[in-house]
Order: sequence, then C-alpha cells, then structure tokens
Amino acid sequence: HLLTTSHRWQVRSPMVGTVLSVGGSGAQSVVAHLTLLVELGSIGGGEVEGTLRCTLTLGTSGRVLLLEQRLVVPANASAHQVVLSNATHSQLNVRDAGADLWWPWQMGVPTMAELTAAFTPTGHHAPSDALNVSVGLRQVHTRLDQNANLVVSVNAKQLLIRGGGWAPAVLQGKRAAGHGAELG
Repeated sequence: HLLTTSHRWQVRSPMVGTVLSVGGSGAQSVVAHLTLLVELGSIGGGEVEGTLRCTLTLGTSGRVLLLEQRLVVPANASAHQVVLSNATHSQLNVRDAGADLWWPWQMGVPTMAELTAAFTPTGHHAPSDALNVSVGLRQVHTRLDQNANLVVSVNAKQLLIRGGGWAPAVLQGKRAAGHGAELG
C-alpha cells in the first residue's frame, strides 16, 4: 500500500515555549515571553517559498495573536524547523498573562490556548496544510536543593510532589554508602 497526501508540504509539531517575567502579585504583573516552534516538511519536489501563518488564541482572555513569516522550505526537507521568537515578533511578549497560564489541577485552572499553524506556498490562494493544537502556556523549572531533594516550580510557584518515583540513586547516578559491597 502507498501512503498518499493531497499536498506536498506539511505542518507538523507546532508548540509554544514560555518564559515568564513575574513582578508583584496578581495576573497583571505577569509577562509571558512566548516562542513558537513549527516544523515544516516537504514530500518530494524542490524548495518552496511561502508564508507560515500562526494564530494563538489565549484561553481565558480570548486575546488573539496573529503572526506571519515568509520563508523558504528546502528541497526534500523532512523536518525544517521554523522559530517565531518574541525578539522578532513583539506580540509574543504577552502582558497581563496570569489568567491565561496553564496550572496543575491542584494549583489552579489548567487553561489551554489554541494554536493554528498554516503554510501557504507563494502563488497559492489556500494553505497547503494547516494544523490546530491545544497548548498550555506554562514555565516549568526543576532543581535540586541543598539536601538533594527535587524542587519543581510551575509558573514560578513551587509544587509539592509526593509519592514514589523519585530515586536519587537511579536518577542522579549516586550510590549509597556500601552499595558497591552489596553488588559484590
């Protein structure tokens, strides 16, 4: 069986990276610095010039961010990554973003945003491919404290994680005293 597609260029794996600036308290003091990453692939043929259009609709506020970038997809590119950065697209620096953030269920509302990415080759009137995904805008940070305990923060707030699954000897490559003697 042959796998066929109706278009030669595909949009794959759109995602959003989030870095937060938090000052003061409340949702008004949060700025989300977003970066969009979209993978474009070509199925045979030569290079193609076109426009990538992304729409990010924020969950709670309903704000809509529209972004466009002209680009060239190389010939036979199975995975051409396109980055839309907050440094080049100022609308990706979202002020008062606190209400639009995703939170673990025990810390708040797991608000989702909708990201649509569409690629239109130059000279075409409609996109050759488009993809819509739900994304959570959140910043996750992990570190080890002075006692080698794992500290997890979501959106600059510490999250207490209880239960099994954390084994420093396995996950950090550390051996307990006498462990080597036990193995012989």
